[in-house]
Amino acid sequence: MNDISQSIKKIDSDVKALGKAIYTSDIKMDGMLYAKTVRSKHQKAKILNINYPALPKGYFVVDHRDIPGENIVKIIFDDMPIFAKDEVNYYLEPIALIVGPEKEVIEELVSQVHVEYEILDAVFEYKNSVVNYHFTKGDIKKAKQNADREITFEYTTGYQEQLYIEPQGMIGYFENEVIHLVGSLQCPYYVKNAVISALNCKEDYIKVIASNVGGAFGGKEEFPSLMGTELAVAVHKIKKPIKLIFEREEDMEVTTKRHPAKITLTGYIKDNDIIGMSSNVGMDAGAYIGLSGVVLSRALIASTGAYTVE
Repeated sequence: MNDISQSIKKIDSDVKALGKAIYTSDIKMDGMLYAKTVRSKHQKAKILNINYPALPKGYFVVDHRDIPGENIVKIIFDDMPIFAKDEVNYYLEPIALIVGPEKEVIEELVSQVHVEYEILDAVFEYKNSVVNYHFTKGDIKKAKQNADREITFEYTTGYQEQLYIEPQGMIGYFENEVIHLVGSLQCPYYVKNAVISALNCKEDYIKVIASNVGGAFGGKEEFPSLMGTELAVAVHKIKKPIKLIFEREEDMEVTTKRHPAKITLTGYIKDNDIIGMSSNVGMDAGAYIGLSGVVLSRALIASTGAYTVE
């Protein structure tokens, strides 16, 4: 048994330090196909019609019509579609995948997809709050009455990119009548549960494997569930290995970020001690909720920082 003060060598330190660690993008399989996403060009619009180009042999379109189960990324709230069907609710929302053996051909096919829209008014302000939390500790009214002064500060934060070293990526393949998903992700059971819902399948039809993760910082908790469901639907349809890897530009454009926030903190002070604190936190969750409720609750719980406030 090791003493708690003794340094313990990480199991993966050698391969990472020597550059020998295998990441998702390093994995190659025979007959592997590649996928790229067709995305919305508008923030808010109805989809009137989608015209796909003629596909060469060995190339495929994967969209909402290929989903055997629910067209929903099942996380906590069921509000985010896997592929947009009747409308889009944010810029660059996924509409379909184009899958095939040559990346250059896929890029050209994606550029030839024509989507007819009826553009609608988008909302960019903090509105229609659907998740609310209220936490109390102690008697804040008593703290306010006993305080000899109050201090209030207001803060705003913008979108923050996690900027993990390795972009979002996942590989799916069909083996022994099971879909395997290997990816750079933090929460494999989030992905597994989302895929089970999308494919309307038994648990043992899906196996999710977290590969070496080149950084995440919270950025690979939620988003891999969207990628995983898209890829699982594609593998279920095509039955071949498929790689879906984002280049850095796409990753920064389309993935979820740390939430913009508006925060008001009021401290009730007596004899230069903070005897009470009131926190009001609002977060911009974007078009869909995802894990925003979890983030909001943690922001509230942590609003006193490292201090104990009675």
